[in-house]
Amino acid sequence: MSYALIVITVFLALNFVAGLLRGGADTGSAAPGERFASGGRGFGGLALFATLAATNFSAYTVFGLSGAGFRLGWAWYPAMGFGTGLMALSFLAVGLPVRRFARKRGWATQGALVAGRLGSPALGKALSLFLLVLTVPYLAAQGIAAGRLLESALGLPYALGSALVLGVATAYVLAGGMRAVVRTDVLQFGVLAAVVAAAFAVVARSGGGLEAVSRVLDAEKPALLSSRGGGAGLGLGALAGTWLLWLLADPMFPQLFHRFGVAKDEKALRVSAALYPLATSFVFLFPVAAGVVGAALLPGLDAKGAENVFHTLARSGGGEFAGALFVVGALAALLSTLDSQLLAVASIVVEDFMPRRKAGTAAYRAVAALAALAAWLVSLDPPASILDFLNRAAFPGYAAAAPVVLLALYAPRWGAAPAWAALASGAALVALEAFGLFVPPLPQAAFNLIAQGLAVAATAATLPLARRFRPLVANAADGARLRAAGSGASGDSVARSGATLVKAPAPVRLFEHLPPRALAHVALVVAAALAVRLLPWPATRFAGLPVWVWAWIALGGLLAGALATRPDPSSTARTPPPTRPR
Repeated sequence: MSYALIVITVFLALNFVAGLLRGGADTGSAAPGERFASGGRGFGGLALFATLAATNFSAYTVFGLSGAGFRLGWAWYPAMGFGTGLMALSFLAVGLPVRRFARKRGWATQGALVAGRLGSPALGKALSLFLLVLTVPYLAAQGIAAGRLLESALGLPYALGSALVLGVATAYVLAGGMRAVVRTDVLQFGVLAAVVAAAFAVVARSGGGLEAVSRVLDAEKPALLSSRGGGAGLGLGALAGTWLLWLLADPMFPQLFHRFGVAKDEKALRVSAALYPLATSFVFLFPVAAGVVGAALLPGLDAKGAENVFHTLARSGGGEFAGALFVVGALAALLSTLDSQLLAVASIVVEDFMPRRKAGTAAYRAVAALAALAAWLVSLDPPASILDFLNRAAFPGYAAAAPVVLLALYAPRWGAAPAWAALASGAALVALEAFGLFVPPLPQAAFNLIAQGLAVAATAATLPLARRFRPLVANAADGARLRAAGSGASGDSVARSGATLVKAPAPVRLFEHLPPRALAHVALVVAAALAVRLLPWPATRFAGLPVWVWAWIALGGLLAGALATRPDPSSTARTPPPTRPR
């Protein structure tokens, strides 16, 4: 029996067992279906951090990053290590208010939040449908990576390898719901971090060390050692556009958004935000580095070969056992996203499209199983490049959903019309760009955000002032009932909800969750990062890495410190609204 078969079998079995442990032990006052999907909303400390990080580290982490490192060189590291760490801002600006609404209102999905805050179930369903269209292919990307990985490592037929991994994840998700997913995420995050570091050590040694690799690239591909990168390069505008993409897209991943609602308390999310840039700076370094080594040792690979370069180098440099360890790390990365996506898709379908009386545990399980089957069927005819698919369609699509959610959080009194404009314009642009019918003149995320902002502004400007700032009534009868009820809702928009008139929700206060001092610290770190990118760095290396790469590693630590800034207690205390003179 081969090492690869033993190691992979043991790892999959450990995940299966971890997922089954105490799978039916959820207790609490919530309905069984909600307990299945949320796990009791009591995850804190390192468990919440591990599940947030593991959920966001997908097959793209090991295959997409190494492929980009092969093509662009070290320039892709600041785009990912620092840029994805910067996304932790959303843990505070989006995650904290979402957690509060999830606990008070039971809103676990973007669609439910938007429908509840803006009073438009149709808009909530449209947003949920848009996210499903993006997520099922993204879910299939995990199956694609699994099939290719097991085909390469064990010689299994591609379709069988994909079905095996999808089947294991589906089994423990169906057995234990959110609690099973969080337990396995903790295991998978630890394995991923340890294995990619160990596998890269093997890869670097096989190339004679990073210094030897750098000397080869100095002579043959010096651009891969520069901060701009090889090929078409990664200019400052493209780098900033990539950061903006992660800042908008990552919190809109349904599997990550779902995690905000299961946090035990605010402290758990704040700790996770501070630790997250450290995790991205560490974990993302090794796949990019493996791609750089591959560019020196295995030039001329096609897109598929470039994405598999980390595994190829690990196996050739360390033999079958090292290759098997890499496979386990890659499986940990894709499983940690796959299981979370299954549960998130189930939550969207059940909570946003099914009658509440049918939203039991059986419904979540049935939808998760169907989502896994759909992902496997899509994976049978895979795109040539996982990275290409995600960059063209999924990531920009999630970024286009962000303005809709931000309007629901921070400008609910504008109503649903501006949010409809943001969703329609964003979805249309992403579709045109994905099919190559339109090439934006700016980085995609920046152009789309500007276009959506203009659509929102134009729509808001056409709304009557009374619609935006005064009591909103459905008809004259509602107005009469409002006047009869008194003026207690003065100054607040009022919407019709069945036979009851309810106040439109108050906007979320940004500084309550993201203190000005913390925001200023983050802004200083980002300014320093831009300065690092603009500086003319000498061709000096330390431990085989260009010195400017070390500067980005240090910036990741500074970003973690900035996000760890504690809020001023006085800023989180709600002040009563001023009394209006009669």
